[in-house]
Amino acid sequence: MGAKRLRDGSDQDTDKPQKSEQKKLRALPSFHTVIKEAVMVKTIQNLFGALEPLIRRTVREEFERVLHTTRYVQRSPQMQIEDVESPNLRLVFTKPLTSRIFTGSKVEDLENNPLQILLIDTQNGNNSPATLPMPIKLEVVVLDGDFPSELHDNWTSTNFSKSIVKERRGKRPLLTGEFPVILRDGFASIGELTFTDNSSWIRSQHFRIGARVVQDGYKGPRIREAITEAFRVKDHRGESYKKHYPPALTDDVWRLCQQRVSTLSMNS
Repeated sequence: MGAKRLRDGSDQDTDKPQKSEQKKLRALPSFHTVIKEAVMVKTIQNLFGALEPLIRRTVREEFERVLHTTRYVQRSPQMQIEDVESPNLRLVFTKPLTSRIFTGSKVEDLENNPLQILLIDTQNGNNSPATLPMPIKLEVVVLDGDFPSELHDNWTSTNFSKSIVKERRGKRPLLTGEFPVILRDGFASIGELTFTDNSSWIRSQHFRIGARVVQDGYKGPRIREAITEAFRVKDHRGESYKKHYPPALTDDVWRLCQQRVSTLSMNS
């Protein structure tokens, strides 16, 4: 009996290492599982590798956008509202336009000079010339002659943008010239400027010329846009028939303005 128990005990001791080895073998992953996991890890690495440039670019762009909006001194909401409603800086055209404007002809002021734009400071009611620390670009656009209507001088940038008139479908750009215009030391001169279409096709039948700051690259306070008086643009075919004032000695009678003819008749 004692020998049998000893043999049974010996057999049990031998079975323990075998069972342990079997457990270890069962715990080890199969070759298929190892390959599958390796492929999965590789796929994830490739995915991260492909996404990393996109994530970096997105983070960089977002960071630059936030930095762009917070780069300058933060102002109170009240001050920001005041800037929108009545900015101190504004652009103005120095002289009125010539009284007659035709398509294809140069747009000039009353003294037959190129249009000129000035930056002024209206603070405290004084329209004094102003300057900026660096040159800025100006965009010259065509506006509806009804703008700014009841807004008078209290228009916003959105009001201005909504009143811009574009060329008719299939037509050339409505306004051509030497663009962009550069405002330097508070002054800008617009070189060649011509209309390619008349103003009879819009409801008001009048245009205005406007000038605004190109926001790309400019980070200062709002500068109110410049606008001219409303005017008609006639087709160039009518230019050859326009009256001459003041008249010249060589002018035909039909070129004299009607008002001048009637005045001369009354005085004779």
